[in-house]
Amino acid sequence: EGAYGVDHGDGTLRVGVSGMRQGNISVGKGFLIPQYRLYTGGTWLRHEHGFGPVTIDAGVRWDYRWQRVFPPPDRAFDLERTTEDWSDFSGGVGATWEFRDGWFIGSHVGRAWRAPNVNERYSQGVHHGTAQYEIGDQTLGREATISVDATLRHSGERLTFELNTFRNQIDNFIYLQPRAPVLSIRGAFPAFEYQQTDALMTGVELDVDAQLGGGFGFFSQGSAVRGTNEALDEPLYDLPADRLRLGASWSSGVGLWGGGEISFEASTLLVRNQDQVPSETIYALPTNGYQLVDLGFGWSGLQLGGRRVDMSVDVTNLLNRGYRDYLSRYRLFIQDPGRDIVIRAQLPFGG
Repeated sequence: EGAYGVDHGDGTLRVGVSGMRQGNISVGKGFLIPQYRLYTGGTWLRHEHGFGPVTIDAGVRWDYRWQRVFPPPDRAFDLERTTEDWSDFSGGVGATWEFRDGWFIGSHVGRAWRAPNVNERYSQGVHHGTAQYEIGDQTLGREATISVDATLRHSGERLTFELNTFRNQIDNFIYLQPRAPVLSIRGAFPAFEYQQTDALMTGVELDVDAQLGGGFGFFSQGSAVRGTNEALDEPLYDLPADRLRLGASWSSGVGLWGGGEISFEASTLLVRNQDQVPSETIYALPTNGYQLVDLGFGWSGLQLGGRRVDMSVDVTNLLNRGYRDYLSRYRLFIQDPGRDIVIRAQLPFGG
């Protein structure tokens, strides 16, 4: 992969190329995906130019993908040696306007695509990383999306604020559809098969960081996503639930005992019950909302024996709340992690 850029006046022109070779060799009797060889290559051109308070950014990219799949040896799967290739263009244009000092508004429109990967087309077995049986579809075609987003951003000495909205129209969106469990020699596993549909996804994201003085600060991050299976006119599977994190922090700002700087942080994560689910599904889906409390303590720049030591203690799910997140791949078997305490010490070596 390589890139080259040229600055000219108020603008920058960049060009680049990238490439990759990838493969898989299957041994033994286990099977999830077949042996394959993959080559990808692409070239891109991007131009950014400033017109006073307005910056225009545009780019175009061409990608090529070549893939050969080999039948698995000594396995009873109906799979022939196949060679396929895909190529297409992606591109977009955006603009950002600084309408007041430190305040920016921007928008971007783009078109992108991707070819289905080997897992989506040829999976046939237990995915032990997620404890589920996955079934691919060899007829899957490429995805293509038209996206539009808008951003309001402020960057100041005491306040950082960013609000993002987006709308993605996706043709041939690839997703995992639940189906009846599969019984294997290892037992019964919940099963999912890859399918395609036209989909619409919209959402909003918020990020706020405010410094209140005296070392105190406040931060917040929130997001809400909606997705529609347009063929069935109902929500997509596996959409993240609406969530909001609220937190406060304090830092000493100066060296205290041992010359170190001390900081504290406390936050709570509020996750709304997920009611954006398909009307029918084979497996019971946890949709209840939950609330978690996290704490953090840090001591940086502590001097011990003439050495700098940075220490921290982070506690997640302080109240040991039992919950199952809607996006957890293990939600059908077990709850998400309870209280977790992590203690870190960083001691540099050398000069």
